[in-house]
Amino acid sequence: MNKSPPELEKVGLFPFAKLASSADVVMKAHLLVTALDKEKCSTLSETTLNYLKDKLGFKGAIIADSLVMEGVLKVSGTVDEAAIRALNAGCDILLLGGKQLVGKNKHLELKVRDVQRIHASVVSAVKSGRISEERLNQAVEKILSLKS
Repeated sequence: MNKSPPELEKVGLFPFAKLASSADVVMKAHLLVTALDKEKCSTLSETTLNYLKDKLGFKGAIIADSLVMEGVLKVSGTVDEAAIRALNAGCDILLLGGKQLVGKNKHLELKVRDVQRIHASVVSAVKSGRISEERLNQAVEKILSLKS
């Protein structure tokens, strides 16, 4: 998406700005929005999250688009790495469902053992300090808030 920041705010982000104060959840997509981050797709961009929170006033939970999609796998390499990067970028909920429809992993669909491996990778990243306990606690608090 190649729009200037003013164009992006006027058109592309208009619905988000109008709904930010009342929405419980927003999904970050694997879009490269160069007006917000020239290198990272929205799912992996802390800058995009900060924009949602600071500029638009969004206080709810953030869900990642499916981490088996080619757009995020191209830059992350694995679903495990995409999960770690998405959490660090501010995603509170990680979507792992669906089939990848294109690319070398066409028809990739995660199995229970894959989800267990991804979970272990996230736990390992927290234990090593790659994901801070504070960041993980923030995500858990958002999820618990949604549940209540």
